[in-house]
Amino acid sequence: MVTIDTRVPAAASLTTALAEVELTMDAHAWAAPCVAATRARLRTAGAGLVHALAHRLDLDGWAIAALPADLSDERLRRAAAGVLAGVGGPFFSIDGGRGL
Repeated sequence: MVTIDTRVPAAASLTTALAEVELTMDAHAWAAPCVAATRARLRTAGAGLVHALAHRLDLDGWAIAALPADLSDERLRRAAAGVLAGVGGPFFSIDGGRGL
């Protein structure tokens, strides 16, 4: 049986940089200046990640961005929003008790 790993790993250095961006909200969407700052970081350090996620989306209609597990929930939320900014319009995730 062949198993294809659909996860796209995000480098720890990139997710750390993305986690530094503020999570300023405009209603339920991430504020435009925050999205722009994140997309600028992705253009320089995350182009491979964005390309790989977009490719998975084209192939399967969905993708999994694998982020480092050692980030706190708040930093993980910021990094995830940053990754989403590369392929679409990020929104505020909802806490699910432990984790997101």
